[in-house]
Amino acid sequence: RVTATTAISVGSVDKAFGAVTALIDVDLDVAEGQIFGLVGPNGAGKTTLLRALVGALRPDSGKIMVLGLDPIGIATKFGPIRDPDTGEFTGIAADQAAFGAFGCGAKIGGR
Repeated sequence: RVTATTAISVGSVDKAFGAVTALIDVDLDVAEGQIFGLVGPNGAGKTTLLRALVGALRPDSGKIMVLGLDPIGIATKFGPIRDPDTGEFTGIAADQAAFGAFGCGAKIGGR
């Protein structure tokens, strides 16, 4: 389902935290250059999906591809970013750089 113009592809993604199911069968495709927003009430799964998109969270099932790459594979090659004051996890260095470049309309990896 990923094409040359697909920036983000999410297929049948599920994620649960114990008895709480945050994502159920999520399907989503975002084209390169497309502006896309996630809107929903508290607890709808927006943050869980974003954390999965940057490789900070592994889905229980389904597949996520960002620019044709598995974000979990990218995230394991780079250390986590932690807040220097609190020590809290704030993201993955490579993925934050990539998503920052998306916002600027940059081409990544020759795409």
